[in-house]
Amino acid sequence: MVSYEDVPTGKLAELAALALGKAQADLAVLQELGAELLGRLGPGLTAETVGEWLLDESRTEEELSVTVGAWLDRAVQEVDEGDVPADPPTVPAVPVSDTFHPTKTITLDPAESEYDQARRVASLWCRGTRLLVPQYATVAPLRLGSGFLAGFADGSPVRDIEIQGGGSDSGISGIEIHPPVEGTVRFRDVQLSPMSEHDKAPLRTVGPCYHAVLDLAGCAFWSPYDGFDGFGMMWGMAVIGSKVKLNTVVFDAAKEHGLYAMNSSGIDANHVENRTRSIGGQLLGMGRTLLTHQNRVDDVTGAIGGTPSTGTIRFANAVARRCGHEGLLQGGPPSGGSDFTIGGHTGTVTMQGIVSADPYCGGIAVWNERAPGAKPRAWQSDGEGSIWHPKAPRPLGWSVDDLIVEGYQQERTDVAQGRTPILVSGCGSASLVDIDGLVYKIDHQGDVPPCGVVSFGG
Repeated sequence: MVSYEDVPTGKLAELAALALGKAQADLAVLQELGAELLGRLGPGLTAETVGEWLLDESRTEEELSVTVGAWLDRAVQEVDEGDVPADPPTVPAVPVSDTFHPTKTITLDPAESEYDQARRVASLWCRGTRLLVPQYATVAPLRLGSGFLAGFADGSPVRDIEIQGGGSDSGISGIEIHPPVEGTVRFRDVQLSPMSEHDKAPLRTVGPCYHAVLDLAGCAFWSPYDGFDGFGMMWGMAVIGSKVKLNTVVFDAAKEHGLYAMNSSGIDANHVENRTRSIGGQLLGMGRTLLTHQNRVDDVTGAIGGTPSTGTIRFANAVARRCGHEGLLQGGPPSGGSDFTIGGHTGTVTMQGIVSADPYCGGIAVWNERAPGAKPRAWQSDGEGSIWHPKAPRPLGWSVDDLIVEGYQQERTDVAQGRTPILVSGCGSASLVDIDGLVYKIDHQGDVPPCGVVSFGG
């Protein structure tokens, strides 16, 4: 195999372009960006590994076009992702424990069907199993807690397992988590895509999973399809009830949300960002939000919901790019909402060092979530441990116990719509610190109780 070091950057770009059948205009872009562009293709991928992979004579034309194609297409479309403020504040990360001592390792086979893969894994796995996805391979979907994978071989519930990528471009065609799953399910260095063109999200729970912790690090969400208005997926990750940990996670643009969480047991999202996608001649991020949480009851409007959320929600060092454009592709004004949205949480919400780059609407919104013209549908709280249903025969309470926003930045340039950057309502206490002189509105919802204590700093 030819050594990567022997190939000039321009030639590497040309090989990539030829392998993918790129037009000359795109080739020029690739040559200009060169190795720097190739190094942005995904978690764990560097210019060197991509170059070596492209030059491997054993790779088939199909492998080149399918496996690398989607990433390279997105990279070409992302030449201009919108300005991100220079040197955004960095909040110390909550340490991510990568100490996992597997009791067993099962290597998944990309040649296996979903049926055969599930049957084989079910006969072997147990608590502490590591499922290894080979390098440069995409394996069949996994439906944890359902079918063959409803439990371990000894009949006990699925719990405490790891799904580990074997290197660059290790992928899974969709993950479902069903309620029997308990404990921590870890994802490390894998790329997740939907199961089919009709699947709404690469990773989702099927029903509330209150006893599961979904722990992802070094992962990317994307779609090879063009449904959902050209975005290929409705959401990146949609979960109900489970605790969520995200560290160094990238979402490709989706029709609505990156992380769509409801009634969670806590969220820690650190170093999360979204890419943009060129649709209709415009670079677009998430149609609604990068990160959102809703604390819904499930019998007010018929919307999906569950028991009150618990724990702490923390968004830190996240960058949302060109989000909130919903309605634009249909010819109307953007109306997708704020990049970071909390529609209720019976606990503490902390946002530290997050950035909105070129938002179509607002940056931060904390409120008592409701459908248009409907009553609030978030659980209510008095901040002292009492929680009640919004239809209970008592006044509405706060939808968020405590809110802390620190070091928020927002860049608003060519797509600015005049929306208020920070909207806060229904909080027992709210603290805004170092918000860079941005405009804010407190108690923007006039029909819910005013915030209890509001403070400012910085």
